[in-house]
Amino acid sequence: GMTADSAPPVAPPGFPNNVPLQASAGTGLAVFALTAAELASYASFSVDLNGREGAVFNVTGTSFTATGNFLNAISVARDVIWNFVDAVTLDFRVQWGGTVLAPNASVSNTTP
Repeated sequence: GMTADSAPPVAPPGFPNNVPLQASAGTGLAVFALTAAELASYASFSVDLNGREGAVFNVTGTSFTATGNFLNAISVARDVIWNFVDAVTLDFRVQWGGTVLAPNASVSNTTP
């Protein structure tokens, strides 16, 4: 129910490598809206809170397989929530950072 105030870059330089998911300037939580297909298309990405307290990523789509390198997964883990609102299957094959919400999903994880 939170309105997105931050957005992933449309076609950043070097896409799909080193995609910067940067929060918009402001205070409180940053909220992103993206699809599972968009997130899966990143070969590598990082989350930049840009001074915000944290970020919520509302991810739509029924399935997601994480294979992209989450470059700063550990350093932002305590400040990021991944809300897979429609997911029925999630498969984490790379290190992932943050809290994952997916109440209707079957989840597999082959990484720390």
